[in-house]
Amino acid sequence: MSDQCGAAIVMRDLQDRANSLFGSLLLDAPHLVLGRPTLSDGISQNVTWEAQIGAEGELISLDALSAAEKKWATIAINLASRETREGFLLLDEPE
Repeated sequence: MSDQCGAAIVMRDLQDRANSLFGSLLLDAPHLVLGRPTLSDGISQNVTWEAQIGAEGELISLDALSAAEKKWATIAINLASRETREGFLLLDEPE
């Protein structure tokens, strides 16, 4: 398997985990999309996350989400990015 294929599988798995967590944290959560840096970006470039509202919606920056959506998206991405699969308890006060 080439390095690019392996990286694509890892990135797709990370995106799937983030979306699964985001969906469990927020009702009707937008779909999180993990952007892939191009080869010209260099290996040291960070990946980017965007959100897609609806099945055919355009991709928007996480900064364009509501404050609650952005907060939960960030939590989901951080949890999905962890190497360990330890459990966690999350409490949120009602608004």
